Amino acid sequence: MLLSRLINPKPSVQFIFIIFCIIFSCLPLFYNSLEQYISPNWIVNYLTFFAIVLLIYMHSVGINNLICKKDIIKKDNITIAFSYILLTSPFFISLKEFVFSFILLFFLKEIFESYQKERPFKEIFNASLFVGCLGLFDSNFYFFILLIIISSVNYGNLTLRNLIIAFLGVLIPFLFFYCIKIIIGVDQLSLTKQEEITSLSSCFKHFTKPVFLWFCIFGIINLFAFYELFKWLYKKSIKSRKSFIILIFYAVITVLISFFYHKSLYYLLTPLAVIFGNYFTYTKRRFIANILFLILLFSSLYVRLLFPFNNVNL
Repeated sequence: MLLSRLINPKPSVQFIFIIFCIIFSCLPLFYNSLEQYISPNWIVNYLTFFAIVLLIYMHSVGINNLICKKDIIKKDNITIAFSYILLTSPFFISLKEFVFSFILLFFLKEIFESYQKERPFKEIFNASLFVGCLGLFDSNFYFFILLIIISSVNYGNLTLRNLIIAFLGVLIPFLFFYCIKIIIGVDQLSLTKQEEITSLSSCFKHFTKPVFLWFCIFGIINLFAFYELFKWLYKKSIKSRKSFIILIFYAVITVLISFFYHKSLYYLLTPLAVIFGNYFTYTKRRFIANILFLILLFSSLYVRLLFPFNNVNL
């Protein structure tokens, strides 16, 4: 079946994945005629669109390589990358969200690299530095400092020095930005647009019947994926188990930010792609998993066709 080809993939399968990613990302271009894109900003729109295509591919491959190379999922596979691509189908085309989510991938990498290090000063500083930089654009990203503390407790390397380093990492971008304001001599200089508040309902372009069906399939796979994870979590290696705990807290923090501060759920796709990939890789009920994956694949392709390109959010 299809999933078996995504586990320990051959070079030909990896090449097909690249082609699929490009086609999948470009499906909105088939929604309207090309003439409708000819406008004063059509060059910017196209450049933004193809930047998003590149970011989607880089993010999917990045999270897949990170999880496999860190032995969080020991089997070499591209199910995580495929899951991430498919999960992006009902979301707004937003360059800002794609960039921020991609930066959070480096933040997550630094956290995973702090495993089994008595003095993970560099990793904690780098992780908090990413949080500090993102916090300049949206203060809600500061909540991810909680994940650094949770990971330190989880990995058993929580010390006062690590907390001070994390504080400094968050503080440095803020101080740098404040110094720029003083040098320029501008009293009001902000990277954050306070009026841009994205409600939960506006995370999706059109909540039509196909999108509703997609979410039903998404919900069913979620149940199977989390059941599979919690059922076998105690049998995983210590590193894999602790890493999945971090991913779960990553998802919880993202959901809480989305619920209380009305932010996009797009950032939730990173941990969910890993949990989906874990299910598609390890489940013993291969027939059910293949059916669910195929349904998700075709429904994602159809939903992706519903999204016109002429509403690109910068």
